[in-house]
Amino acid sequence: MAPASTSRSNPVPFQEPYSYGYPANAYYVVLPPAPHLHSRRRSRRLLAYAAALVVSLGLFLGAAFYIFWPTQPVIQVIGVNFNTINFQAAPQPGSVVPRLFMNISMDMALKVNNKDYFSLEYDSLDVGLGYRGRRIGVVESEGGRLPARHTAYVNSTLELDGVEIFHDTVYLLEDLVRKELPLDTVAEFNGSVRVLLVKVPLKKVVSCEVVVNPDNQTILSQDCGLV
Repeated sequence: MAPASTSRSNPVPFQEPYSYGYPANAYYVVLPPAPHLHSRRRSRRLLAYAAALVVSLGLFLGAAFYIFWPTQPVIQVIGVNFNTINFQAAPQPGSVVPRLFMNISMDMALKVNNKDYFSLEYDSLDVGLGYRGRRIGVVESEGGRLPARHTAYVNSTLELDGVEIFHDTVYLLEDLVRKELPLDTVAEFNGSVRVLLVKVPLKKVVSCEVVVNPDNQTILSQDCGLV
């Protein structure tokens, strides 16, 4: 009897491990993106950078314009003093109302504040005096220079001798009887500031309504403001 032959199964051939459905030893070739996609992304990025630069530059120029552009100086009347006020009367032919002449000496102190970052040059600082809306005299102060971010104090003296009051003579007589003389003082500032090559003119007018006792030259009331 022939011995039974031992059957051996055929060996299974070796198989490479798989990774994501592909052999582990497979080679991959990564292709670059299409050229037109890359250039499109770069163009968008450059446009975004340019827009951000334009916005930043506009904000910077706007802030610089707001801060450095010259503004009008701030002028305040800090003192008005009447040294002398007296009147002289003379007969007027053909009228019962006499001719009235005014002699007056007045000091006015002004505070001028330059808030700009540029020096300020003022040509003149005129101080005028009026009665019931009519100018009766004016004095002009000398010009000067005010440095940037500085404050200056300017004093002006107005001297009027023998000024005849042609109009409102009746009202003037009534004011003298009441011992309440209403006067108008006007300070007019004329100057300029130079920004690079541009000369920017500046003008400011400050007005005060003052009621004075003509007997003792004391100020009964004073109200100042910009015109």
